[in-house]
Amino acid sequence: MSAEPDHSLRPDVLFRPMVLADTGAVIAVERSAYAFPWTESIFRDCIRVGYVCRVVEAGGRVGGYGVMTIGA
Repeated sequence: MSAEPDHSLRPDVLFRPMVLADTGAVIAVERSAYAFPWTESIFRDCIRVGYVCRVVEAGGRVGGYGVMTIGA
């Protein structure tokens, strides 16, 4: 199994790690989706402390995201 993503079905869609520069686009999605959105600083903290943060990019624009952590 390859570690490289397979973009053969949708070459314009990319799942990649979220970086601090993405937080503006992520907060725009967050505000459009939730009545009580997280703040940009929450997303920045999630990246900083090492949560698994990913964005979905389509056509060069962030259209979705995920923040994951493991709890015991």
